Amino acid sequence: MDRLYAVEGLPDDVAQEMERDFLSPVDSRAADALADMLKGHKLSVPQRAAWTIFVATLLLRMPQDMVKFRSIAEEINAGLMPAFEALYEAIGPGLGAPPVEVFREMAARKAALTTIANLRKFMSHEKLLVGLGEMTWQILKTDSAKHELLCSDRPVVHTDGLGHEQAHLVLPVGPRHIFLATQTPTFGDQLASVGVSRLVEATNAQIVGAAHRLVYGRSDSQLRYVQNRMGTTRATSVIERLVQMARENGWGVEAGAVSTAQAHLADALGDEWPFSLVEADD
Repeated sequence: MDRLYAVEGLPDDVAQEMERDFLSPVDSRAADALADMLKGHKLSVPQRAAWTIFVATLLLRMPQDMVKFRSIAEEINAGLMPAFEALYEAIGPGLGAPPVEVFREMAARKAALTTIANLRKFMSHEKLLVGLGEMTWQILKTDSAKHELLCSDRPVVHTDGLGHEQAHLVLPVGPRHIFLATQTPTFGDQLASVGVSRLVEATNAQIVGAAHRLVYGRSDSQLRYVQNRMGTTRATSVIERLVQMARENGWGVEAGAVSTAQAHLADALGDEWPFSLVEADD
């Protein structure tokens, strides 16, 4: 997934900054944490935090998420720019400002920077990280399962909410290991008790069914399975829920003033995490 953000149209230097300053350190620290989990070691507080934010980024960093998130910024920009350009053309010449074409380029770059900044805010949102971090974690070995685990460009399987008693999150972390996070230890034990073959089968079905373009396996032994099921059970993604909630809250220019759109974009939709991944207590 090299140069993902640049491929999606963001300036190369902005993309490199996202990779270098945010995602690369997140991935590196998470790799260290995973190595200890696979050895059965108890994670330190920093390691647990590192793994938490890594899982959070997986919910929002896939290629299709970048397309969707950029469309949000572009939609708002398209609504705002005519008014801003008119104002700029009215007062700019008197202030010795550069031509409006330069202003458009500057605005486009600012939009790209804002998109990246808000992606980082979403990926490290406090409510999401607290919700994930407070769950019960375990690594399940699936050596005795008939099939190996698969992975895809939708690698995380999770319930619609992570705050209820049966909430859970599943992430394959190798051909024979599953990371399982549950709201209660009891429910985690119940899931584990179904047997590794059934657990692998259910996980692969979700992973492959939700895939958009890519499915990964250690061999081609499940190729026919992937070909028959890839992308057939896609659920609404986290970013799509964010967009839907934001629009319902009146983020668009057509529904409110410029200040509303700017506030939702620049402040990453405020302090309320606008989807049900982490549910508030009643």
